[in-house]
Amino acid sequence: MTFRKRCFPKVSSDWIPFVGFLLLATAVYLFELGCVLPAIYPTFTVMAYVHVAAMTFIFVSVLANFLMLLLVDTSSAGMFLPTVLKQDWRYCHECEQNSPPRSHHCHLCNTCILRRDHHCSFTGYCIGYANTRYYVSFLLYIAIGAVYANIMNMDYMIEMLGGLTMGNIFMMILPFFAWLVGYCKGWTLVVALISASCLAGMLYDGFMLAYQSILIRNGQTMSEFSKGNKRYDLGLKDNLVETLGSNWGLALLSPFVASPLPGNGLQFSTKELLVETAKVM
Repeated sequence: MTFRKRCFPKVSSDWIPFVGFLLLATAVYLFELGCVLPAIYPTFTVMAYVHVAAMTFIFVSVLANFLMLLLVDTSSAGMFLPTVLKQDWRYCHECEQNSPPRSHHCHLCNTCILRRDHHCSFTGYCIGYANTRYYVSFLLYIAIGAVYANIMNMDYMIEMLGGLTMGNIFMMILPFFAWLVGYCKGWTLVVALISASCLAGMLYDGFMLAYQSILIRNGQTMSEFSKGNKRYDLGLKDNLVETLGSNWGLALLSPFVASPLPGNGLQFSTKELLVETAKVM
């Protein structure tokens, strides 16, 4: 595993989602911890401590995986690549070097990415061979946190704002329009905005997590999925190892657990190779 020398977005267009995510995640954590939780559970009770521990674990897990996405280099820069164009390799005119299978040049990162999946605007870098495990964990803990926050927010609405009336539900889903018609203002507007952000985040992140799960199940990247390419589908168990590493179960619990990936990002096993190996054996 190699690390980047620069760990902030390279292009200005990525700075808005980058900063926006950090601010929103921190705001939601502090809101749930400092406003919602005390309104539902009395301070210094066992349940209050349990929720504080759970919220903090989720928040730290999100940030830790986010940090690893920033630090871990997914490019082919600095690698010794062959000067002769091999089978399934391509020549990248931008990088002026041969590019291995499944890699693609990212014009935002300005380099070739090993087993490139897509460019993530929230981090400002591409998701590829070396950091997919952190991206999956990142999405997973955001999904858990978003569901958790929405459940807590519903309880808060019931306790503080008079229950889940149609007006309150409308306010949680469309806070801007509720503000325009004068239904909410001041602190109620803040609560509505955070609740709407949690709901929108849950839906968006849930879609991305489901999509990524399908890609892992099929052994595909986004580009391969769009082209219907299942050449690298080795079965669910091997696909998990290829994507998340040999210790993928524990790797989902913590980004600091070692989970070595097979190979080096330059060569990948294929269905055809497995069939030929099985025939020989």
